[in-house]
Amino acid sequence: MTQIKTKINEIQKQIGVKKKAKENADDLVKQKIELQKEEKSFTETAAEKEVTLKKKISTIGNIVHDSVPVNNNEVFWTRDSFKYRSN
Repeated sequence: MTQIKTKINEIQKQIGVKKKAKENADDLVKQKIELQKEEKSFTETAAEKEVTLKKKISTIGNIVHDSVPVNNNEVFWTRDSFKYRSN
């Protein structure tokens, strides 16, 4: 996408030079419009891919340290199972 923007800028400069010299720049204007359409389609595709990526990333769970207890039994998570420190 950066390459497309660079090409658009180069063409815009060429258009400016031709218009200063009072020459016809219609062919360059057409090229610029085509590149802008291409840039827009790339931007839309990138946005769609970003949404898909974020959906996939949200399905990945957290990686926890080995010291974290893992237990699916709700009885395990009672108040008596935790050690309290007294100050």
